[in-house]
Amino acid sequence: MARSDYAALLTEPAFEYIACSELQRFGLDPYLPQIRRRHRTPAGKFLLRRFPLFPRYLLLPINSAHDPVVRMTRGICRHRPLLADEDGRPWRAPQKVIEAVRVAEQVGFFDEILHKGDQVTFACGVLANVRAVMAADATPETLNLLVPLLGGARVKVSPERVSLTKRNNGL
Repeated sequence: MARSDYAALLTEPAFEYIACSELQRFGLDPYLPQIRRRHRTPAGKFLLRRFPLFPRYLLLPINSAHDPVVRMTRGICRHRPLLADEDGRPWRAPQKVIEAVRVAEQVGFFDEILHKGDQVTFACGVLANVRAVMAADATPETLNLLVPLLGGARVKVSPERVSLTKRNNGL
């Protein structure tokens, strides 16, 4: 029975997307796990944007990792394209683990979306750098916050005015 493990390819800094598309162009099947995170635009607004979950790494089925086109791919680190130990054995991830990562990515487990109990910090205005706690799950228009500094007062603000401080994993 053939093993269907995955290997990790090391990319040049910020070249994950280019390397992924190049490997696909060569007929290989890379996997680039991604996270959606809030990103501030130059205009000061926040957007949800995709970023690599593991910066500088792509996952590729191990049987394709030694293909000669991997070294020719733009964006892949030239001197050591494959993540390996000191003896040269490639790092392996079982397919079951990669499938679990795919499912978690599709469900949005890694995404930076605000939920009840998350701690946030005001990003601007009079309350800049003041911490608050999400009182309810976020909506696209407003956030309901509890501000301990103001005696636990409830405040409604737009999502652009806060940044995530700490995720509450208990809820």
